[in-house]
Amino acid sequence: IDSPAPVVPPINIAKNQTITTQKNIQFKISDNLSGIKVYKVYIDKQFKLTNYIPKKRTLTLHFNQYNKIEKGKHNLRVIIIDERGNSTIKNYPFIKQ
Repeated sequence: IDSPAPVVPPINIAKNQTITTQKNIQFKISDNLSGIKVYKVYIDKQFKLTNYIPKKRTLTLHFNQYNKIEKGKHNLRVIIIDERGNSTIKNYPFIKQ
């Protein structure tokens, strides 16, 4: 039985953090049993492209031409679902300067 939800600790962001020169936001993703099926990242309810490297278990949101973030207050939402449908949702309000 796989009932535990995936674990999604942040690597380089904390709630209400001010981001100035940071080039990405990273998370370490793990699921002890069935593995990761779905990973999604939203900023202010807009889907953002991410890079997931299963071997390293890292999910990275790069600030680049595909993920332009305006200055101001934002809410980042990470959704991870494992192969059995268990999900974890984390929210990180942050400020982009």
